[in-house]
Amino acid sequence: MGAKNFNFIPDISHSVLRSEKVFKDVSAVAIPVLQSEKLSIKNSDLVKLLTNKTQIDLNIELSNWPEFIGKAGEIIEVPVKVDELTRIYLVGVGATSDDDIRKASATLGRKVKATNAIVLSALVEDKKQIEISVMALLLANYQFTFKSEKKNKKPKFIIYGDFQQQVERAIIFAKATWQARDLIHTPSNIKNPQWLVNQAKSLIASSKSSALSIKVKAGRELKDFGGLLAVGNSSPKGGFNFTASPLSLIKVSVIGLKSKRPEIAKAATISVEVTKACVFGFPSALFEKFRLNECTMVFASARSRFTLCACVKYLIYKVLHTRRRYNPLDCVV
Repeated sequence: MGAKNFNFIPDISHSVLRSEKVFKDVSAVAIPVLQSEKLSIKNSDLVKLLTNKTQIDLNIELSNWPEFIGKAGEIIEVPVKVDELTRIYLVGVGATSDDDIRKASATLGRKVKATNAIVLSALVEDKKQIEISVMALLLANYQFTFKSEKKNKKPKFIIYGDFQQQVERAIIFAKATWQARDLIHTPSNIKNPQWLVNQAKSLIASSKSSALSIKVKAGRELKDFGGLLAVGNSSPKGGFNFTASPLSLIKVSVIGLKSKRPEIAKAATISVEVTKACVFGFPSALFEKFRLNECTMVFASARSRFTLCACVKYLIYKVLHTRRRYNPLDCVV
């Protein structure tokens, strides 16, 4: 297909610098404001550095907005012009619950969506909430388009603090969800079975791991999948859509572990990206005792547009929160 979907997922990293060098190339800084009767900016190390650099008293700026109460998702934009720095965002984080952090981070993400802004974010200090914030920042920037005239602008986020492991983990979750959204939004005249096969092959190749392999089944190899074939045969044009399609089966195997009953995994609507991310995207220590059985996966026609996203999130949850031997039936839909 000649159509091309542009990659709009922002770059994201972290910084542990404790000097004004942390502002190098940064165009915007996000500072949290807790909801309370008397609002004030916490005098953190970053706020001290920012005040020294800009000579701006953020508490005075805050007092100029009496209607601002620090509710999660509220945002004040303070214009500045110091080197590359042009904006300070005072972002309401409410009572800093998980939902508040998600809403505040998503608001910040949408604020700079489709721009080339480089944002230094200090919205979160708790390691447990870094993943929530990073995922919200990234997914708030989701776009899907094939339009060639669309400018491929995307922001870059820098998380302030020593959160490398949390940031890397959140990126994997966000990319898996992003991939699922792309699969859903791709028009049905494009995502035919061969297109899905190509997507799966691309994902396997991008993992750069010899432990993942792919096998596409077709024709007589599908004889044991009667129900799926019946659905596929109802599509006169051989296309892929949300009601019927001929299917190609994709097998992903972990070397050295062959399931005694691969035939039981007859129908799973999951993304290869999730398997790649969950198995190989984290430090090996996390999966020291974790292995996958051979799993036959089917990119099936989804009767609900939310089925694929739901399966992706469910499988991630299963993989991350259990260390037992993986059962292919866990991903049967």
